[in-house]
Amino acid sequence: MPGPDRTGPGRAGAGTARASAYGDPMRPRLPPVPDASLDAFDGGVGVLSRDGVRAGHVATVRWQYHGLLGRQLHWWIWYIVVWEDGTRERSQEDYAPYLAVQEMRAGYLDVDVARDPTRAGRYDFAWLPPAEAAATRERLGIQDSDF
Repeated sequence: MPGPDRTGPGRAGAGTARASAYGDPMRPRLPPVPDASLDAFDGGVGVLSRDGVRAGHVATVRWQYHGLLGRQLHWWIWYIVVWEDGTRERSQEDYAPYLAVQEMRAGYLDVDVARDPTRAGRYDFAWLPPAEAAATRERLGIQDSDF
């Protein structure tokens, strides 16, 4: 089930008929093409592990954005890594062709922007079930504003 529209004020894609130098403000934006394969990324949480030891979590959101031209909105995935000690990496965004999304679907994530270089590298990745994901997001204090 798709989550809420996360194109609120201040977000790229916010508003469906606002003025733009690239289009007629009277022509509304078209919603993104449905893509059920991205549903897991809408409020999802997965576990990162290395050599069988849990290293942290990855939380994801799915938002919408519009390009400079055209009326069609597109899907936009953001994710944030939270390590076991509570340290958070900066949030990362992933657009089509969704390289990080492809990695997570394949069961791993290459963390290449770790603030601590010893944490950079490839981790195994596994999704948590939705109820456990929601509880983990709450326990870790992850909010949309973190993305």
